[in-house]
Amino acid sequence: MTGRWMGNLAVRIEMVKIGSGREFKVTRWRHDPLAEDPWRPYGVRHQVVEHSDVLLGWISAMSDKPTDAISVHFGTNLLGDGLDGRPRLVDQINSKQVRDEWRGTWTKRFDSGELVLEGKSLVWDIDDPDDLETAFETADAIAAELSKHVIMPDHAPRVVFSGGKGFHVWIRDEEAVRGLCSSLVGADVTAMTPKKRAAAHREVVKEISRRSIGREIPHLDQAPNHRQGIIRCPYAVHERTGQIVWPLDVDELERLREGDGIDWSSPVALAKSIHPWEIPVQSPMAKALGVESTWIHPEASVKDRGMPAYG
Repeated sequence: MTGRWMGNLAVRIEMVKIGSGREFKVTRWRHDPLAEDPWRPYGVRHQVVEHSDVLLGWISAMSDKPTDAISVHFGTNLLGDGLDGRPRLVDQINSKQVRDEWRGTWTKRFDSGELVLEGKSLVWDIDDPDDLETAFETADAIAAELSKHVIMPDHAPRVVFSGGKGFHVWIRDEEAVRGLCSSLVGADVTAMTPKKRAAAHREVVKEISRRSIGREIPHLDQAPNHRQGIIRCPYAVHERTGQIVWPLDVDELERLREGDGIDWSSPVALAKSIHPWEIPVQSPMAKALGVESTWIHPEASVKDRGMPAYG
């Protein structure tokens, strides 16, 4: 189901702009009430998206039943040349053979350098299913520590509410990423293979985590920092909660720090504390799990919002 939020042009344009040059993955969650796990995922990835209408078509083609839930992720790798000859998206969706063959080609090109890796973001994916407030405090501490090591505000961290059980902290600027890898773990990532670079990124993530809170983070997910890591796309809908993956601006960060009027009891309650508008829940999975509403900012306000700098 596309829904009102991701069916909106301003929202999709912003998703595509933020994900420019990055691999996208769209996953359909189909409901099967007789199965042991009633939501079966089916994902299609290894594509870049240059236009918002392509993203709309992709989502629509993947969710042809009104009970289908959709999640959208994108890659932490910034890709250059090497995508010539890629299959049509509709063929990937409809043919397992096409998907398997293209996945093999993609991986071979990526590992050989034919698919050019122009950069790779650093991401801290902090989940705490039992304590969203602690997850935010950890993300805030990490972003504050990063601010000591990068040029502000040009290379500032970005903090994102995942729409679910935690927060993401990003360093997207390639110059800042290389500087952090060099200064913190002595790694020249420009000369590394994708596999070795990913390992260096994971060490930087652990080092900043230790410096920010004095220990390793128990709910730190390093998957985005793997060789072909992906993470939830900002402004997408979280399929299980129906809430928006929302990049936080300076005012929102300050409100969360102060805590006045903030309900940390659940992702839905936190989204209600952040956003002013209520609309019908935008995910069939979330609806089936008892969620009634998605909380949003007006869709038009997303235009050119991007991922606001930390402060």
